[in-house]
Amino acid sequence: MDWQLLFIGLGAFYFFVLMMMGLGFLRLPRTEAASELPSISVIVTARNEDKDLPACISSLLALDYPSGKIEIILVDDRSTDSTLDIIKNAASEHPQIKYLSTEKAGENNLEAKARGIAWGAKHASGEWLFITDADAIVQPQWIKHMLWQVGNETGMVGGTLMINENGSLLSLIEKMSLAYTLPFAAGSAGWGLSIVGPGPNLAIKRSIYEEYGGLENVEFGVAEDLALTKIVQQSGKKVKFHGSPEVTIRMTPVPTFDHLISQQRRWIKGGFEMTWEYWAGLIFVFTYHFIFSWILLFGWIVSIEGTLIGLAFKLSGDFFMVSCEKRKIGLRAVLRYIPIQSFYTTLIFIWLPISFLLARNIRWKGEGYEIKYD
Repeated sequence: MDWQLLFIGLGAFYFFVLMMMGLGFLRLPRTEAASELPSISVIVTARNEDKDLPACISSLLALDYPSGKIEIILVDDRSTDSTLDIIKNAASEHPQIKYLSTEKAGENNLEAKARGIAWGAKHASGEWLFITDADAIVQPQWIKHMLWQVGNETGMVGGTLMINENGSLLSLIEKMSLAYTLPFAAGSAGWGLSIVGPGPNLAIKRSIYEEYGGLENVEFGVAEDLALTKIVQQSGKKVKFHGSPEVTIRMTPVPTFDHLISQQRRWIKGGFEMTWEYWAGLIFVFTYHFIFSWILLFGWIVSIEGTLIGLAFKLSGDFFMVSCEKRKIGLRAVLRYIPIQSFYTTLIFIWLPISFLLARNIRWKGEGYEIKYD
């Protein structure tokens, strides 16, 4: 076998795919403020988020949207810290904030974030349900720009994300990891392919959500964003994706590497709960990356030149795709960290498939909740 030719071919394919994702990202139009402003409900579910929730609430209160058309629903999901007090105080001071607790939700066979979203949706009155996380910071124009060019054919809108790096190595790795994965959704959308809305930054039309019975009537494990996407797909409506600074939500970094790995395992497992096109694509992607990653680490044993050329293709592909993302949503100080990103993604594409063989359970943010798969 000509190992050098094989390694070069795999590297060239990698560069081509990432180039297409980057170009697809660039194809997404720059959003503008919508002219028609329907009533909306923003749902945030929080469990033990007393450190990050105040900043999230402040950003929601700063939204540029008519006061009579917006309600902010804060759902406490059985917190044991001061999250509940923060929510109650915010609701007492601001009439547009509604306070809920999943303690009163009863048993609905839902867990974690999905439980809070479902309970919040039952009390929402807006035409659109906007969903974000308690550790997120939204832009003042978030709602108006998310609703840009949304018509009757649209059932869901998704937007871009970035990590607020705090100077730690972990936050940098998470920032670069998200900078690697996000363009695949945005790039696919730019080429008109089917995509999903990211959990911390999506909106679903309430009439569709209710018509199909909400999250309680969708078979899924832990990825509520993919479950919501299923609802929209069943309705025959379209999922729209925006990539502009105004719709980009900034996320607080996870506290530990265990949280980061758990989060990425959750995303993967959620993808396998979608239709066959999604999980077939995931199998191909992870099989390819698993093989390519081993080559990048140990291919020098059989072909040093082929391995170096394959590595050059990977670094070039990563650099090009992230450069496109930087141009679209204003990511800062990322291109210098491409080698760190490339090294991390090489390792993670080896570890994640192996990790599912060792432990099939998925944990939620380090909390006691987990799902075990047979």
